Amino acid sequence: MRCLPILAGIAVLLLVTIGVVLVPNPLGAAIAGRLYETTLDSTLTYRVQVWSDAPLTDLDLILPLPAGPEGEALVDALARGDFEQRPEGWQLTILEGGRLSMLEIRADRFGEGLATVATPPGIARTARYIGSPGPWQEDLIIRVRPGRLIATDAPEGREPLLQPHYNVTASGCGCGCTATGGRSERFVYDSTIFTGFRSTRDANLAVWVQVRGMNRWWAYHWSSNYYTDSVRLIVPGASDGWHPALGTQTQKNGRYGAPTGF
Repeated sequence: MRCLPILAGIAVLLLVTIGVVLVPNPLGAAIAGRLYETTLDSTLTYRVQVWSDAPLTDLDLILPLPAGPEGEALVDALARGDFEQRPEGWQLTILEGGRLSMLEIRADRFGEGLATVATPPGIARTARYIGSPGPWQEDLIIRVRPGRLIATDAPEGREPLLQPHYNVTASGCGCGCTATGGRSERFVYDSTIFTGFRSTRDANLAVWVQVRGMNRWWAYHWSSNYYTDSVRLIVPGASDGWHPALGTQTQKNGRYGAPTGF
């Protein structure tokens, strides 16, 4: 008989929980909206990753830069030297060419410092350690806060995208669902990257460039949405010159719509 009050209490708690979830809660929605407004943090990030499985000398890269609305904010931060991370010894130059600007990176030596566990397909996710020889990876990161909500659902013409950026086609990859049941979108396109380097043995070079816009907030839990625009290139062996590179743009990733309750 002593179990009956406990079971009754559990039943009441379950009913209250179900009611909070299923029944509209104006107070909860108001609090969630206020939390969303006060914790919203929107960031634009430009990132370059360079990977090699052998030490290089006379490294020379010319890479896409973000262009379009707010693209100048990232480029200006680059020009000012407002780096979140910058590899030692990298010489950076912004090349102006009419309507198109690109980033040139020069380094006398690459691949003689921190070693990195990495493979070209996964150069965005690596674990650094010291002591073992190669492969090597270095990262350049710039992040700015535009002070507004980023249009991660439709960045074309509204947010910075990498240039050059041509022959854009929708990808039939079957991208995943967003947190609200919609579907994210994915596009592929053509771009170009210049590489030049020397090596005492055959070396594979991989380059990954990305601009990413993200909105993040806390309303009873952390949520976010984002878009990405990235260009990848893998060069087998020293081959100075311009190379066709694969671009990938994704949008409508994450949670959309103002929070409505607990």
